[in-house]
Amino acid sequence: MRKTLEAYIGKEDEGMTVRGYLRKRFGLTDREIGRAKFREDGILLNGRTAYANAPLLAGNLLQVNLGQAGGGRGGGRLAPVEGALAILYEDEDLLAIDKPAGLVSHPSGVHVEDTAANRMAWHLLQETGEEVPIRLAGRLDKETSGVLLAAKSRAAAASLARQRREGRLRKTYLALVQGHMEEKEGEICRPILQDPDFPLRVQISERGKYAKTWYRVLEEREGSSLLECRIETGRMHQIRAHLSCLGHPLVGDALYGSACSSGRGFGCGQDRLCLHAWKLAFRHPFTGEPLELCAHLESRFRSS
Repeated sequence: MRKTLEAYIGKEDEGMTVRGYLRKRFGLTDREIGRAKFREDGILLNGRTAYANAPLLAGNLLQVNLGQAGGGRGGGRLAPVEGALAILYEDEDLLAIDKPAGLVSHPSGVHVEDTAANRMAWHLLQETGEEVPIRLAGRLDKETSGVLLAAKSRAAAASLARQRREGRLRKTYLALVQGHMEEKEGEICRPILQDPDFPLRVQISERGKYAKTWYRVLEEREGSSLLECRIETGRMHQIRAHLSCLGHPLVGDALYGSACSSGRGFGCGQDRLCLHAWKLAFRHPFTGEPLELCAHLESRFRSS
């Protein structure tokens, strides 16, 4: 499945070069533009091959061939595996689902085909008749539910990665924690290090990497609190480790708290880790349109 960008040049962009316009309009990097130059019909101006430094005139039609969605080494091809998907958003560039707790995001370790990414690959195979690689824009822990976004092309994935690095791709979580927070709103800025003795766990350590979590208490009930959380960084288990270090581990988190923790006040027990990726806000990789995707809320994550 070939991805092609098209745009008619307006008067306000007259005089710009092809390269400058592609950076501004579509956010392409010099590397992505360089790849396009060497493809057949890679960069066309009014139907003719053009150089990246060619000047633009108002009314010109610019077309850029970004190649096959999965072209190149490390394209992210996965075995398509049939399975249920709750689709939140889809267009020719993106696919977002509401991932249930208990489903792994992407193949790793013993989970080779029973993952959300394999199911997404199946969905796209049925839709297009082609095996389209799945490039996740961040992953969720197995027991974390909520918005999971994937790009259908390398260029779309690169745009989302840039937005994430620059803090323009913003994910909002809901967390149900044990106890009541002393400070009802605040930031947790503690470095995180992968535990050298237990790779599936992280620890708070001055030798670790910078990590920052913002939280706000939405509601308190019997023995537990519902929090809204946002992360400035995306370290492994960041929210879980940060809240645990304050003495308020997530309900149902046996790794950083207690397996016997309960959120009875919110109508749930310790059946699962109570962390939910509620909202994801970003701009479309190619149109620049602001998007906000929201996942379904279980009753445990609803405030009264």
